[in-house]
Amino acid sequence: MHDPNQDRLMVQKLAYFRTKSCRLGDAYEEFIETVLASDGTIIILECEYDWPAVRIDDRHTYQVGGHGGLEPEDYYEGDEAIAEFLEQQGANRDRWYTPEPDERVPEAEWGFEPALGEDIDRLADENGYDVRRLQFDEPHELSPFVADRYRERYAELGRPVDRLFVQSFALVEPWWTLRTGSVPYWTPFNTAPDAAQLESYLDGVEPYDEIWTTLFAHGVDSAGLGLIDRWRSVLSRARDQYGFVGVDEAEFPYDIETHVRYHEDLPETIRARYAHPAPMAFDRFDSIADDAGSVYGVDWNQQ
Repeated sequence: MHDPNQDRLMVQKLAYFRTKSCRLGDAYEEFIETVLASDGTIIILECEYDWPAVRIDDRHTYQVGGHGGLEPEDYYEGDEAIAEFLEQQGANRDRWYTPEPDERVPEAEWGFEPALGEDIDRLADENGYDVRRLQFDEPHELSPFVADRYRERYAELGRPVDRLFVQSFALVEPWWTLRTGSVPYWTPFNTAPDAAQLESYLDGVEPYDEIWTTLFAHGVDSAGLGLIDRWRSVLSRARDQYGFVGVDEAEFPYDIETHVRYHEDLPETIRARYAHPAPMAFDRFDSIADDAGSVYGVDWNQQ
C-alpha cells in the first residue's frame, strides 16, 4: 500500500508492504490445541472494512491511501482538501494520479482476510471447537461496545465509572488502563472523523467526570487531521478534569516523542489505582454480545 497523505513523512524513505495470513500455520495451531479446552471456543474479530485496490495477481493487490481523514475515493479522484494539502506541501499538482482500482478488497491495515477465517473453521471442525465471530464494518465500531462493557463491569465491582481513557492508534496502555480504573475507548487514528466518532459516543452515554487521551503523532499536517483544538473541544465534555497524556500540544502532529512519553506520563496523570478485574466468564460475554447487534452495529455469530 502507499498512503501519500498520512504516511507522507515515511514514504519518502520507505515502502509499505502489508501481509495478511491466509492460514494459521503450525505454530498457531499448536498454541490453540495446547491452551484451549477440548470443548472451547475460538473468537474471531472480523473487521469487514474494505478499500478500492488494483489486483496484481491472486495474492497481491496495490492500495493507495488508508483509513483516516479521507474517503477511499478521494485518493483516486481528488477533492478540495487534497488540493489544499498538496499546495501546502509545495507539490506541483492538485491531486494524485494513481492506477485505476478494479475491485474492493479487505483494507490493508484493518480488513480481515476471509481465507484465515476458513482455516480457523477447518481447525475447529478437526478438534470439535466452537467458533464465534465478532463482526463489524469499520475499525472504530467496536470501541463503544468495549467501553460500555468496562463501565458496567466497574459498576458491578463498586468502583467509579466516571473516567474515560481514550487511546489513539498504537499509543495504547491496556495494563495501566485497568490499573487506573479507567474506561477504555480506542480511536483508529488522530483525524477529524476520529474526533467526531468519539464525540458521538459521548453524546449517547452518561457524562464522564474525567476524559484523557493519547494522540498519535505522524509528523504531517495531513488532509483530514483533527487539529489539537478540535480534540481539546471533545475532551472538554468532561464534567471535571480532561487533557492529553504524553502530548506536546504546541508540537502536534510533529511531536514524535509522544510515542514513548505517553507510557511514562500516564501513571503520573491518572493517580487512581485498582486491582485488575477478573476476566468475564465466556457464557456471560456470549449472552451480552448476542444482544449487541441492534445497539452497537456489531454482529456476534456462531459457526
